Amino acid sequence: MIAIRRPPKSQPTPPPTFPKDAIQTIEGINIDYLELKEADYKAKHTTFRNVAFKSLVLFDGTKLSHGLLFEDIEFPEAVVFKNVIVDQYDQLISPDSVSIVFKNCTFKQPVQIIGQHTHIDRSICFDNCIFYEGLSIERITVVKEGLSFKNCEIHQKLDIFNSVFNSDITFRETHIHAYLRLFAVKSGMLVFSKLNIDGNLHLDSSTFPNGIVFNDGNFKDDVYFTLNKTDRSGLTMIGSSFEKSITINHQSKDKVLENGISQYYISSAKFSNGLSIKGISNLASPFPKVKEITLDISSLLIGSIVFDSLDIGILNLSGYNTLAKVTFKHTAIRQIRAKEFINESGLIFSDVIASGSDWPDGNNGFLGSALYMDNTNFGKAQFFQTNFKSFEKVVFTNIILTEIATSNVTWFTAKKLEDGIIVSLKTKLKATIKTKDKLKIEQDRNALIRELNTIKEIYRQLKFAAQKQGDIPLSHEFQRIEMGYYKEITQVERPRRWSEFLILYSSQSNNFGQSWVRALWGLIVFSFICYIPVGFLTSEHLDYTKAAVSLDDLIVNARVIFLDNIKTWLTLFNPTHRVKDITESIDKFSSWVYFWDFISRIVVAYFIFQMVSAFRKFSK
Repeated sequence: MIAIRRPPKSQPTPPPTFPKDAIQTIEGINIDYLELKEADYKAKHTTFRNVAFKSLVLFDGTKLSHGLLFEDIEFPEAVVFKNVIVDQYDQLISPDSVSIVFKNCTFKQPVQIIGQHTHIDRSICFDNCIFYEGLSIERITVVKEGLSFKNCEIHQKLDIFNSVFNSDITFRETHIHAYLRLFAVKSGMLVFSKLNIDGNLHLDSSTFPNGIVFNDGNFKDDVYFTLNKTDRSGLTMIGSSFEKSITINHQSKDKVLENGISQYYISSAKFSNGLSIKGISNLASPFPKVKEITLDISSLLIGSIVFDSLDIGILNLSGYNTLAKVTFKHTAIRQIRAKEFINESGLIFSDVIASGSDWPDGNNGFLGSALYMDNTNFGKAQFFQTNFKSFEKVVFTNIILTEIATSNVTWFTAKKLEDGIIVSLKTKLKATIKTKDKLKIEQDRNALIRELNTIKEIYRQLKFAAQKQGDIPLSHEFQRIEMGYYKEITQVERPRRWSEFLILYSSQSNNFGQSWVRALWGLIVFSFICYIPVGFLTSEHLDYTKAAVSLDDLIVNARVIFLDNIKTWLTLFNPTHRVKDITESIDKFSSWVYFWDFISRIVVAYFIFQMVSAFRKFSK
């Protein structure tokens, strides 16, 4: 290795040379002017350490072989790399897999790394550097690694345009006192770790297959993402603070990116003016697709988050939401999975339906549309114009829905909640009963009752939520379904609770408060049945000696009971009638008339009450 050190003061400083294949260190000297073209540089690798550059530093079309290292240097004038090439790598020279490195450097004037012929084999690294007049990187290619900033301060601007990085662009513990713009950039991953930025962040028309990560940073101005794309991963937000708005657009004017940022993972971040993820402005156009959204919510997730006009494969909800306000509007979602999720803040689903797109399931098949809710409390979540019926499968386990608010919601059917499980358990129980194995019968019976109770409880909670909103008809509809499952439970339970069993069966006379017509028909039919013995006992024209001698006599006597005494039947419709309203000569008839009249009063009063109860669904 060749080392060039500061000569004695009595000697003039010789200009640096870069001999062929040299690995050299230039240290502690003054360099008045450094402009190197292809013919001027033949060394393998050069380290500049504690060198005093007096003016412009320019590498123009230079083949830098194994690269450069600048350490502990202050650059008073501009630093420019234009169309440079680093095409060699030796682990013994650069064990950190880097090509151009700046450590502990200060740049008083602009820094530029530009040129479409710039090809750099390994990373470009800035470590503990200060840029007073900004940095521009444009039209370069880093073949095998990426670009990194660590513990840097950048003023004026940082622009990265039309460049390709095979690996990651990372900002770690760096402070940008200006704006940061990335346009038409391709890189493996973009990482903002403990980045503080005072100006705007613009990310436009760029591709990051391995995702974009925000981790513990502070962004004081607006953040704009437009037409960016990820592939294997997506956008991850953990522990960052956004003091103004952050907007992510999948559309710019007439251009729509159908497959943009493929996934979102948001756990803990502060959005002082909201996070808005927008699909399209024209709802008639196909929604941009997002493979998966995961909201692993913690108490550190603060602010408004809006997902608008997207086609989502899987939505995962988990955690404890206390300060975030999450909204999904005009979205199509293939599967919603909420597990161990508690909502004590804002959660809105507006105009949400099941996605009709073919979403791969990772096993050479496609995801079915489904709602999976497990150990979830939706709190005061709001659902507007949401079509739950559009989902093919609905699985709810240990959920709380009593506080939700709804408007124009199309609800799932009970059959979807059952998903064939109830039928299967009933069949299994019947088969087990034939075996006369008491222990197995008890286990299968309890399993069936448990499933019936689960669905009954869901409709009880929905009934309560509808009652709180004053939607009496809907609450009665939920109550009808709830009571239907309660009736099934009483049928299965052993020993049978006869009082509940009979009450539930009788409640079907008005379809659990839903049908006054059914109660009216019950009134007509059962009052007529009660009238038959009364009419038979109170008819003065009935010939008991010929009641059943011949068919003609039977017809005549039936006409006497059902037609000639029809007034008596109409009298029985009034449960408060006097006994003498049946006939004035009631005393000469059998005492059984009083018994059947008593039964008739009970039956008529019951069905009138059931009619009135059914009408309650139209009143408060």
